[in-house]
Amino acid sequence: MKVLLTGSTGQLGKTLIVVKPNNVELIKVSSADFNLLDYKSCEEFILSHKPDWVINAAAYTAVDKAESESELAFEINTRSPEKLAKTLSTYGGKMLYISTDFVFDGKKDKPYKFDHIHNPLSIYGKSKSIGEEKCLLIGNCYILRTSWVYSPFNKNFLITILNLNKKFAKDNQPLKIVHDQIGSPTNTFGLANVCWLLINKINTATLNQKIFQWSDKGEVSWYEFARKISLLGKEMGILIENADILKINASDFKADAIRPSYSVLDCRDTENFLNVKQQDWEVELKKVMAKLKDGTFENILNMSL
Repeated sequence: MKVLLTGSTGQLGKTLIVVKPNNVELIKVSSADFNLLDYKSCEEFILSHKPDWVINAAAYTAVDKAESESELAFEINTRSPEKLAKTLSTYGGKMLYISTDFVFDGKKDKPYKFDHIHNPLSIYGKSKSIGEEKCLLIGNCYILRTSWVYSPFNKNFLITILNLNKKFAKDNQPLKIVHDQIGSPTNTFGLANVCWLLINKINTATLNQKIFQWSDKGEVSWYEFARKISLLGKEMGILIENADILKINASDFKADAIRPSYSVLDCRDTENFLNVKQQDWEVELKKVMAKLKDGTFENILNMSL
């Protein structure tokens, strides 16, 4: 099976490379050699390689910046994936479109099912929501939504909190973290495995459902997530000392984009389809931080490149 991976230098892309199944011939591309804004060259690349699947892990993810760069966000998250899907459809190729909990408005108090009505609050959320709709209309696309993604790679909440902890502890200043936004962290290792399982299962199964969701198990606030990272960091020797972490309201955090206050995803359909179980977010966080400490992921990735 030949798979084209966009966004190969992103945190999910890097993890997909690390956990790639042996039966996959992986074509890794990034914005440097597969510019989603240059559709003609992307079309030529796809038609010359004819991958069975494209995993579209590339995305515009600067949530706040998207409010002032809406055209760019829609080009990368909406129009480009739609064009890729149309090209793939000319010879029977399929696409897995990675999407987000931000397609929902956060007004529920229980996990969102895959078929719940969209009502995004931000430009980023709207660009992914419309991207989902456009790709599904073509007929050869499958959606995998996720939330609060983190990893040992690149810039993400885990890495940011560890770095800020070091800085603020040194300056004897408290960290202020939002406590009234609730979601489910997702480690890229588990998410990448689900991506590969989903593609393999779709290849051999007949199904009507085209939208799936995945995160780690449990609900947590950004404040609670940050506190757990901080405590584990000290316990595991990643941090020498911890900064105090204080709760603040989302309204006190000056952000350009509005975020959903509750965006937990119901992943039971994905669990049943793939015969896998969500893992507790705290257990998974400790595993990822152990890999971060010993450099295991980076070592494996370097051997895979």
